[in-house]
Amino acid sequence: MLFSALGIYNGEKFFPGYTISIDEVKVNGEVRELSGKEYTCSDDDNCTRVNLYNQWVTSIPDDSRCADGDKSGLSATLLSVKDNEILSTLEITFTYSAP
Repeated sequence: MLFSALGIYNGEKFFPGYTISIDEVKVNGEVRELSGKEYTCSDDDNCTRVNLYNQWVTSIPDDSRCADGDKSGLSATLLSVKDNEILSTLEITFTYSAP
């Protein structure tokens, strides 16, 4: 897997400044622990997103935000993927919070 994210279409337009906090991730029905801390951002000023796994991010974007305001430990590769693992299902439970 090279990229996986939770995106909310028109999130920046209708819910500006909101943050997404990941409560739980299940891969193929199994709960996965996340490494690092998620951040909310937008790369097109429209879709609000949280990267679960984005190997192309080399630095945290300036527009990143998180629910607690503490930007230490932010990561674009929260979800570890096992070698040769087939992702059949991905379930994400999250909280969408106003600023």
